[in-house]
Amino acid sequence: MATFESRGGLCRARVRMRGVDESRSFRTKAQAQAWAYQLEQELRDSASGMLARKTLRHALELYSKSVSVRKRGRRWEEIRLTAWCSDTSPSRIDFVDMPMCDISTKMLADLRDKMLMRVSNATVIREFNLLNSVFEVARKEWGYIRTNPLKDVKRPTAPEHRKRRVFADDIERICIAAGWDEASITTKSQEVCAAFLLAIETAMRQGELLGITQKNVNLKKCVATLPRTKNGSSRDVPLSSYAVNILIALGVKDDGRFFSLTSATCDALFRKIKKLAGVEDLHFHDSRREATTRLSKKVDVLTLARITGHKDLKMLLTYYETDMSDVAKLLS
Repeated sequence: MATFESRGGLCRARVRMRGVDESRSFRTKAQAQAWAYQLEQELRDSASGMLARKTLRHALELYSKSVSVRKRGRRWEEIRLTAWCSDTSPSRIDFVDMPMCDISTKMLADLRDKMLMRVSNATVIREFNLLNSVFEVARKEWGYIRTNPLKDVKRPTAPEHRKRRVFADDIERICIAAGWDEASITTKSQEVCAAFLLAIETAMRQGELLGITQKNVNLKKCVATLPRTKNGSSRDVPLSSYAVNILIALGVKDDGRFFSLTSATCDALFRKIKKLAGVEDLHFHDSRREATTRLSKKVDVLTLARITGHKDLKMLLTYYETDMSDVAKLLS
């Protein structure tokens, strides 16, 4: 059933029916009622086997409001969903205003080829995974399509995962360029360096590190609790003595966090520090791979997975790099 309420001189209609929760504001109640009753009829038609001729634009906007909003990665998804609909964006999908039920596999394959002329295979795969999620929700929950035309579209070949290790020379150069002084962390650059060193010690992601607070860290037990991580679950991360020392040196800020940095600021400063240090082909996220490889020499694989938060051991392997000459020494 639709509900209506007056708000700021407008009439807001809300329809909650068959898994759909959508609202919109109108100048008059009559307009709000007409929109709500039409939407309800479309939902009833879809349940009876008649497809609602909703456009891809409508689906993208609805997905952003009802699905992406519940995800930790909502910001990236919302940016992509908006770009696909924008007339001024080079990423705009040409058939965004076409009914979803009329979109063919051929059209989506052409879209893939067009995207590959602008961006990498990895980007196309990531964006197509999001687009596929939109089509699947539209099929399963909204009744906009009976089959997913993306199902038969071949994805580009996935690139090999990065194998870049973080070497002692890299760390030394980064520390010098950032003006690292463990006894006195007073600048943003030093905070970035602290985050990078902590990432190598703990295998935590950048966002996880920047978000840790005093209430989630037990320095006596040397454990940091991450209440919500990328995969949606919490996990406890052991802290080495060096990691504890860095956290103590950082101190707790007024808001209870150890870091005053945002992810955007950290990324920008890390790029500047890396350039100043003369370190090439190094990403902040490479610290997670380095940490995983180092930890693998100290703990068993199941404990390692619990530390890094990987539920799939295949994914864990993409972060684990080892020198086979070291393995050969163990076998001799």
